[in-house]
Amino acid sequence: MLESPGLARLVPEQTLAVTARTAGTVIELLQRPGAQLEAGEPILRTTNPEVIARAAAARDALVSARADHEEAVDVAAQEVAEAEAELVRTKGEEQIAQMQFNAERQLREARMGSAIALERARIEAERGKQGTRVAQLRLDGASARGARRVASTNRTMLTAERDLQSAEEDLAGLEVRSPSAGLLASELPRSGEQLAVGQLVAEVVSVRRIAEVQVAEAFAAPIEVGQQVILRRDGQQVEVAVASVGVRSVGGSVTVTTTALPDELEWRHDSRADARVRTGSINSAVTIARPPGVSPMAPGFVYVVRANGVTAERRKVEFGGVAGERVVVVSGLEAGERVAFVLDTAEVVEL
Repeated sequence: MLESPGLARLVPEQTLAVTARTAGTVIELLQRPGAQLEAGEPILRTTNPEVIARAAAARDALVSARADHEEAVDVAAQEVAEAEAELVRTKGEEQIAQMQFNAERQLREARMGSAIALERARIEAERGKQGTRVAQLRLDGASARGARRVASTNRTMLTAERDLQSAEEDLAGLEVRSPSAGLLASELPRSGEQLAVGQLVAEVVSVRRIAEVQVAEAFAAPIEVGQQVILRRDGQQVEVAVASVGVRSVGGSVTVTTTALPDELEWRHDSRADARVRTGSINSAVTIARPPGVSPMAPGFVYVVRANGVTAERRKVEFGGVAGERVVVVSGLEAGERVAFVLDTAEVVEL
């Protein structure tokens, strides 16, 4: 099995900075450093008279705005109802006047009615039509005025609701709560201390742990998300998976993070462990023996013995991991080539 070696450090899955959402004065400390917290559990309480007063005023303003809106709705409905009743009455009068006019016209055509009576009926019919038009305009006006008043009071009510929501959020912010489950990992402000918005109040460290594995850049190329990571410490072994692969750091290594370690594992935060990332099978890859006293994390070059068997050339290679006591070379070396390595003693050892 092909493995990339590394050194692991156990770290919290996340460390959250808890900040003050509302300015205030600390009046009560509810937790101590090292306390185990649940998500949403209060850490401390503060007070701010201005915030409390603003919330009370916002509640009163919303009550008033809702009352105004309800009144506007009732008045609009009443005015529209009255205008509709007036329109029904005028339409009835118009209909009667038109029927009277038709009757007088028939009498006149039959030479039984007078011209004066016909004219009087015509005038009443026109007056009825005019009354209906005026009543319709009054209804339209009442509907428009009511709609405007209702819309205006509704806007005022919505503004009051938003103001109250903002004020209550500030009010709730006077109680600082843990954003997630974890350990309270910092000292808290003293009672009586003034807190500003955004000021750091505490740090909560996740109980769940992951491992950050430092892998030499030469061995990091085959590592992908989901591959198996084996961690060994104090005779114990645990297997997790690669969660992410970082970029090359200044020191020439790559940071590989794992999925969460089992909860029952007793290794503490910041513990160190040996790590191996399983990246595949050897197949037909070229391997060389690990030189005595030399770490597989060494720079990516070897000395290849020339054909004369006496001299050697320094050649850059790309390592792909380790397999037991052998190092996998994925490029820069052909099968069958003889490899030597120079130790610190300047002794040349052929592998």
